Amino acid sequence: MLYPLGAEMAHRWGVPTLAGIFGTDAQVPGWQSAAEAESSLLLCALVGAETGSGLGLVESCMLLYPEAILLDAEVYQRVRNEAAGLDTSPEAMALDVIKEVGPRGHFLAHRHTRTNLRRRQFSDLTAQPRQGGGYRDPQEVAREKVDWILANHHPKPLEEAQKDELTRILKAADREKDT
Repeated sequence: MLYPLGAEMAHRWGVPTLAGIFGTDAQVPGWQSAAEAESSLLLCALVGAETGSGLGLVESCMLLYPEAILLDAEVYQRVRNEAAGLDTSPEAMALDVIKEVGPRGHFLAHRHTRTNLRRRQFSDLTAQPRQGGGYRDPQEVAREKVDWILANHHPKPLEEAQKDELTRILKAADREKDT
């Protein structure tokens, strides 16, 4: 409750908020860290926090798991979709389709279902089928994705102007620290 309260206080003062910290008391990424991150982030989104931080952090923000960054990003996307609200218009709820299909009918052959199913976003972490049935553990999928990113991502070097600006900022910080 601390983060949503902080967001509300900041809004009352008219300043932007940094709330919705993902870091949890969980020892490792898993159900506890996901549940704590989602509830904290959803509360902050519902009170209108502008931004959040702490993706991938566990043990009260003391330990970073790279795969947890990807898992927390998944939680963020879910919360973002939930906080955006639910369209309850007759068209979105497909009331005409429900009436047309009727009791005991099925919707899979209906154009509305096919069109809207294609719009639905599925997670590339949680929707990984396993050979022999079922789905793969999202943490395992996230670890593989992190390994791929670390092996294949080669960031573009900073331009000289960017390096100069960072050097200027660091020097200014050093001068401020010494005073």
